[in-house]
Amino acid sequence: DVSAPSSPVTVASAVAAAADGDAQTLVLDVPSSVDATAEKYEFRLFRASAADTSTPLASHDVKVFKSLASLSSSGVAGGTAGESSQSSATSDSQTNNALALVLETDKPTYRPGQTVRARALALDALSLRPVKGTVTFVFRDPNSFVAMRVTADADVYGVASASLPTSKEPTLGDWFVEASFLETGEGDSISTPSRAISAAPASFALEKYVLPTFEVAVATESADVFRGVDTIKGAVSATYTHGARVAGTVDLSVWQKTFSFGGGGEYDEPPMVPMMFDGDAMMMADEPLPGGGGGGSSSSSSSSDATYRLVKRFPSVALDAESVDGVAFELDVSDASPGVDYGWGGWGGGGAPALVVEATARDASTGETQTGTASVTPRYRAFEVSIKGPSLFKPGTDAEMVLEAKTHDGAAVVGAFATKTTFHKTTGGSSTTTNAIELTAADQGLKRFYVRVPLNDAACCRVSDLTSWRSGSCCLSAASVELERNTASLRSVADGVAAGAGDVDDFAPYANWYGSMAVPVGVLDAFVTIVGAPYERVSVGSTIAATVGSRF
Repeated sequence: DVSAPSSPVTVASAVAAAADGDAQTLVLDVPSSVDATAEKYEFRLFRASAADTSTPLASHDVKVFKSLASLSSSGVAGGTAGESSQSSATSDSQTNNALALVLETDKPTYRPGQTVRARALALDALSLRPVKGTVTFVFRDPNSFVAMRVTADADVYGVASASLPTSKEPTLGDWFVEASFLETGEGDSISTPSRAISAAPASFALEKYVLPTFEVAVATESADVFRGVDTIKGAVSATYTHGARVAGTVDLSVWQKTFSFGGGGEYDEPPMVPMMFDGDAMMMADEPLPGGGGGGSSSSSSSSDATYRLVKRFPSVALDAESVDGVAFELDVSDASPGVDYGWGGWGGGGAPALVVEATARDASTGETQTGTASVTPRYRAFEVSIKGPSLFKPGTDAEMVLEAKTHDGAAVVGAFATKTTFHKTTGGSSTTTNAIELTAADQGLKRFYVRVPLNDAACCRVSDLTSWRSGSCCLSAASVELERNTASLRSVADGVAAGAGDVDDFAPYANWYGSMAVPVGVLDAFVTIVGAPYERVSVGSTIAATVGSRF
């Protein structure tokens, strides 16, 4: 008991025999006199041969309770409607004469004609031993009418079962099963007569499943769409379950997911329309919101903060039953200003919220509609670049650097790149050099290059004031290597990833590397101090006492 950390109290202990390093089970019997209201208990492991018995090798928090029923402050432990299992417990605090009854169904959802199977487990809440008795199951439909009542005996393990066969045309919706237990006091069960308990109802759904006659598939040529290149290309097809193509029409639209702040603000500037569900259509465009205007900003009644904005709707196109590859599409959303944020895509992150291409196909012969979707990620830039190098540059040597350029899906980028290296000086000045790097397909988007670090001016490394930092007295202090962003060759690199990606402002990514300059050989990284010298005048011939110190 470590409720008082400074003075722990041992309530149970045991010694394990030596096992030559093998794992073993250790059982500690917790006395019934232990205070179950104490807040903090720990299991501690000590070395038996150690002289210090106050420092454990390991510890683990444990919970001590009087009975299973005592774990519930209200006397009832159970889940909420919709969970696959429920339980409840009653308690007699005077006699510890408590039972626990757990009720569950084998599945959360059933189809008409299937059999619902329920079972209940009765336990003595104090000893956790099974209890023998009878269980009465009551199955209720969504209107709370009793559909079946079954009484079953609990076996020696405390388990009783019941089944409800459903008809082909049952009442659909959320059903419930209830269970009540009465102990018989026979056999090996606890010899406390006439104990009874009822479990919290367990819910299950009874629903029909209608297999769609066809499905819609949407495929895009690229997983990304770029700022300034806002055309989504792909194909859509509708196929019957037996394999033939569907003849009819398909409506195409583009949506973008957005998230709202807790204070009501939104990440995206354009008006928001919450995602609506209507039959087989996933998202319906510009319909009036419940309690709000059509097409404008409105709060959703959904518990989620996510909404969908209609970016653009496109005219219907025909579905050809003879087409093998489906109907190709090119969706230009450049005039709809989809959200592409620098903070999402510009730093090589996950990109802005996805654009969802929705295709709703209509069967010309039956009028049935089905919907399919595909997502693409809006990106601020077409590719990303990184530069890496040493943390310390050494004057007079070549520093090895690595340039990596890849698209957001990991494909290698090819083309001509240029970098500029700036050597910073303690005097405030600087000098620069440049490097040209050519990435080919064989480089797989990664190439090494070398930066020549100039020698330090020896005169800069001498100081007359010994109270200065010697490591900071040399001219060169650091170096930075950065990507040259505004070059014609880099625009060609962007256009090579996606046509037109180099025509927008701020098309090039940022990439740089910074490193300090190594201390030259023979220059101490030291700080010298003199303490104790008198400030007043002293007479000639006097002795002066002072302390000279240095830090390295």
